[in-house]
Amino acid sequence: MTGAGSRGDGIGNGRAAAVLPARRGARVALVDSVPDHARPTRSMIEAEGGTCRVIEADVTDPRSCAAAAEHVAGVRGGVDVPVNNGGAGGPAGDVVEVDPRAWEECHSVNVTSVMLMSKHCVPYMRRAGAGSIVHVSSVAGLIGGHPDISCPVTKARSSSSPAAWRRGTDARESGSTPSRRAWPAPRWPPPSR
Repeated sequence: MTGAGSRGDGIGNGRAAAVLPARRGARVALVDSVPDHARPTRSMIEAEGGTCRVIEADVTDPRSCAAAAEHVAGVRGGVDVPVNNGGAGGPAGDVVEVDPRAWEECHSVNVTSVMLMSKHCVPYMRRAGAGSIVHVSSVAGLIGGHPDISCPVTKARSSSSPAAWRRGTDARESGSTPSRRAWPAPRWPPPSR
């Protein structure tokens, strides 16, 4: 679960998405670039009798993503359901005002990270012969109306076509948006017909 922490005291998407499967018995890896943000999530899960581990990783760095996937596989015996939740609100400004460098940084966190974490988790899922990938999106990517251009553009990352993400991977994936529930995610490979 990337972005498993919350920048504030509230529950947040990452924290909620980590706590709920833990309540159902999932062993959750709490991946966050700032471990202190994920520690309250760990406390919530452990207070309810769940099992989890905080893992520091920069989801914009290929080596960090590879290390996180390897760590999870080593500790948990595999990678079952990676959840790409990590994201950033992005820089202020409409298409005319936005700073191109900040735009690229936002894309790195909100879009490239999804590819990187999936890239490094899929090999473990293939070895196991099962697994699902969940990409968490945002309603801002579906309906627009956000004052800053980068948030709705990058948060639409998984709401458009999960099939595009799995081409060539033999994986089944679920996009999580307000109009499409992804939990429980489907298993792969699909049954023979």
